[in-house]
Amino acid sequence: MKKIQLLSFIMIIGCFAISGCGADRKASSKEALGKEASYAMGMDIGTNLRGENISLDLRAFTEGVKDAIDGNTRYTLDEAYQILNNTFDAIKEKVFARNMKAEIEFLAENNKKSGVIVTDSGLQYEVLSEGDGPKPDTEDIVKIHYEASLIDGTVFESSWEDIEPLVICVHDVFPGLTEGLKLMNTGSKYRMVIPSELAYGEFGRGADVPPYSPLIFEVELFSIEEEYPDYYHHEHDGHSH
Repeated sequence: MKKIQLLSFIMIIGCFAISGCGADRKASSKEALGKEASYAMGMDIGTNLRGENISLDLRAFTEGVKDAIDGNTRYTLDEAYQILNNTFDAIKEKVFARNMKAEIEFLAENNKKSGVIVTDSGLQYEVLSEGDGPKPDTEDIVKIHYEASLIDGTVFESSWEDIEPLVICVHDVFPGLTEGLKLMNTGSKYRMVIPSELAYGEFGRGADVPPYSPLIFEVELFSIEEEYPDYYHHEHDGHSH
């Protein structure tokens, strides 16, 4: 759960239910949402909480909403924010610890597989098929297809879903993928297991990649390009990476 998101929601509810967002409370009248709108609001909150894998004590939650509407809360808003901050910090630490343990175990197991090579940085890769073309350098533009997944098998990106392969500069991706691309001969297909420290690290990437997530990339390197294709320039307003 993003703290800012939840706290912002609480503030919005507080504005409407308690203070009228700066309006004179005595002069304002409460607007009834009705059963359908009230249900929709509860459904929206519940959907967000389910997506964040957070369970609530529903009785305490309902009591908090009611007390806020009645203007008779157990805590001040500052105290409520501190409780939430402390709680989410504790949850974050637990998630970090769990993910770090899962990463260590996964990398250790994958390292035991036949054909897996480990570089000095910790990148693990295996050759699915070997080409005989030149290897790209850091500044080269390459044409690739790739599929990116988490260690639980969840695919969060795949260029194979697109009509055209992806054209990128080797240095425009995160360090682990840059290193992996530079190992490949043109025409090769590799499976890379990229440790989180060579990818998105402790921050992850939004809802797609949790913190401390090693990534699995299957990459097929088609060619080294002289320049970006015309459609790339059009899509990027005439600017390349």
